[in-house]
Amino acid sequence: MLIALGVMAFLKKTLYISDMDGTLLNRGGELSPATLSGVNHMIREGGLFALATARSPQSAQPLTSQLELNIPSVFINGVMLYDTAAQRPVEMTPVDVEVLPQLISIFEAHRSYGYMYAWDEGKINIFYNNLASLSARVYYEQRMRVYERRVYHSADYIQTARENQILYLVMYGRHDVLQGAYEDIRRIPQLNGTLYKDSYHDYYFIDIISSSVSKATGMRRLKELCGADEMVAFGDNYNDLFMLEAADRAYVPANGVQEAKEAADGVIGDCDMDGVVEFLLRDFHSKAGEFAV
Repeated sequence: MLIALGVMAFLKKTLYISDMDGTLLNRGGELSPATLSGVNHMIREGGLFALATARSPQSAQPLTSQLELNIPSVFINGVMLYDTAAQRPVEMTPVDVEVLPQLISIFEAHRSYGYMYAWDEGKINIFYNNLASLSARVYYEQRMRVYERRVYHSADYIQTARENQILYLVMYGRHDVLQGAYEDIRRIPQLNGTLYKDSYHDYYFIDIISSSVSKATGMRRLKELCGADEMVAFGDNYNDLFMLEAADRAYVPANGVQEAKEAADGVIGDCDMDGVVEFLLRDFHSKAGEFAV
């Protein structure tokens, strides 16, 4: 007979954790019907599945609401473990406001003023200082839609930061503008900055978070909370590198950046070909087969 999947999971628990954009989502930023049904099927069968994304819970919500997630996921590149079912944070690590004067001087030096994301009673507020560039206006308009117009002007970032719990900051723009800022941010030991391309536009992000967290730290904490024995990670971009390196096994879709592929154990199907869920179901069901007697 086949040992029940619930018993199998007790004998050896594998935590599958996936990035969203460019990995689990297709190039249109959507969960395909095959991916949605496949992930939910695995969860119903007792599989452990979570997300590890640069998105906040709020910007991910239209997608996560379609998934039957029953364990917390890693949001904001490791800043927050968030229970999407209960709609509450489990843990979060804000930025140390004492380093913000250094960071703001970098914004000013490179004439790219960034955005601050603050936690406010279960919601995220976004603060901006300057919308002079086209990329700044593009980012502003996108966030106004996603964050229910909770996007506010701040004439004084330092004062705003002292009055709010700042989870992270984002710079957005052309690569040639952000590259110098990225090099300067890397010199601040209390901060972790990651420069990577927007999956949907010809602009780049720098995500700026506390140096004490990453997708990898979030994944390890989730493994501990779930009592998992093994971590299998999926990612495609530069902000996934720490997670891919920390996983017991790591896989990158064919559309991923070369550096991610070099950090992985294997390359799977393209994000437009449901590469993650195809591998996920095959791997999960092969483990079920190991316990057939």
